[in-house]
Parts: sequence; C-alpha cells; structure tokens
Amino acid sequence: GVPVVLEFRNDGRSHHDLVIDGINIIDGVVDMGSSSGGPKMSFKPGTVRLVAGKGQSVRVTFIPRVGRFDFYCSEAGHRGAGMRGTIVVR
Repeated sequence: GVPVVLEFRNDGRSHHDLVIDGINIIDGVVDMGSSSGGPKMSFKPGTVRLVAGKGQSVRVTFIPRVGRFDFYCSEAGHRGAGMRGTIVVR
C-alpha cells in the first residue's frame, strides 16, 4: 500500500473529532503539527479517532487497506447534523 496523510483541522467554534470505522490501518504515525493544548489520536482495532479542540489540528500518516469507510464526528448530535461521509480507498 501507499502511505496517505490525513489532516483534521477544527476551524469550528466547539470541540470535534473525526472517527473512521473499519479502516484497519496497516501502519500509522502521528504528527500533532504546531497545535498546542492537546489534539489527540487513537487507534483501536478497525477504527481511527482524531480529536481536535477549537483551532487545533492533528495529522496522521498511514497505509489504509482498500475499501469504503464511513467517517463522522462522534460528539453528541454532530453526526445527525450532517458531520459524516465516506472515504473510498482504491
């Protein structure tokens, strides 16, 4: 596989995260960039979760497997408000 860089920037007015279910990354490296105050990233089997407060960003480089993967903000009410989508890896 080919490494990809995913940057999650929170330019909003509240706390947000980006959860990608089922992506089953092969390898990953975190770069918190120049943000301060605690952007975070976590891996658990099959899931990537990037967390950024107001004005923060977090960047991850990883090798994904081929497939379609849903992503969303898991903060209360955000997914239902349209903060969701699909990533396609070919």
